[in-house]
Amino acid sequence: MRNKKRKNEWCKERSDRGLCPECGQVREDISKYLCERCRNLHRQYARKYYQNKPHIKEANNLRGIKWQKDNADKVRKSSQLSRQRLKEDVFSHYGNRCACCGESHTEFFTIDHINNNGNEHRRQLKNTKNNFYSWIKQNNYPEDLQILCWNCNQAKAFYGACPHTS
Repeated sequence: MRNKKRKNEWCKERSDRGLCPECGQVREDISKYLCERCRNLHRQYARKYYQNKPHIKEANNLRGIKWQKDNADKVRKSSQLSRQRLKEDVFSHYGNRCACCGESHTEFFTIDHINNNGNEHRRQLKNTKNNFYSWIKQNNYPEDLQILCWNCNQAKAFYGACPHTS
C-alpha cells in the first residue's frame, strides 16, 4: 500500500510540472493527463483486453450508465463546463471580438461563414454527432469562419451587409 501511495504522489508531481505521469515526457496538450504516446498505448491495451473479455466490457458499460444516472447533476455540470470551455477556445482563436463592430461580450457572439455558405455547411454536418464548435476545433479552425455579434450577423443575413461596414 505504501508503494502505491508513493507512486500516486510521484505521478501527481510529474503531472503538476506538465509532464506525462507514465513516461515523464513533456505533454503536447497540457489539458490531457497523459502524453499522446501513452494514451495510444493505453487504448491499444484496452482494445486487446476487452476483445478477449467482452463480458467485462459489458459490465463496465452498465456500471458507467448506472453511475451517469445516479450522478445526473454532476454529468450535466461537467458537460456544460466542457461545452463552455470549447466555445471559449473557438472564440479565443478567432480574436474574442466581433469582426464587424468590435463587440467583446461573448454572450452575443455567433460564428459566421464569411462566404455565406452556412446553410450548405449545416446540411453537410447534419448527420454528425459533434456540435459545430467541436467540428471547428477538429478541423483546425477554418479560415472561412469569423466571429460576428448577433446584430451584425442578422444584418448580414437580412440585408446582405452590416451597417458598420457600409
